[in-house]
Amino acid sequence: QLKGDYNAVVDGATKLLYRHVSNYNSVLYLRALAYFKSGNSDAAVADLEKIHNNMNDIYNIANVLFMPSYNELFPMSILEAINSQKPLLLRNLELYKDILFEKYLSSDDNAGFIKQLKLLKDDSGIYEKYSHYSQEISEYYSKEHVRDMWKEFYLDIVHKKNKPS
Repeated sequence: QLKGDYNAVVDGATKLLYRHVSNYNSVLYLRALAYFKSGNSDAAVADLEKIHNNMNDIYNIANVLFMPSYNELFPMSILEAINSQKPLLLRNLELYKDILFEKYLSSDDNAGFIKQLKLLKDDSGIYEKYSHYSQEISEYYSKEHVRDMWKEFYLDIVHKKNKPS
């Protein structure tokens, strides 16, 4: 059985430890797939729960989600970070404006990222503001709200279809 000591994650993650957790999670994921294919769904679910718990530890010790990627779709890491109410610092990509409602910090270059990180570190009011923005985004993308939006969308289609011409 695989073993890992994740107390160090809570005490303060380093890049090396993060890589360790990430690799450990990858092994667990592959093992969960093997369990699932062999019909052992209970063991597969147990491994997937371990992955989930490890990622929660990492998000809980973080102060901010910093994603300087040049190209993204809608990364799950953003949803995970906003659920832990962490401020977002992202590259200034057009995509984010529509889906995150400009409730995040952004920059186009390293100097700007450094400036924004220092601002979050030094100004508790700004940190709280962007933490609250993450909470607002999280509420918008909650499963209940998304369900309600889809329900409204489909009811609108049915209403339009049944409306006399």
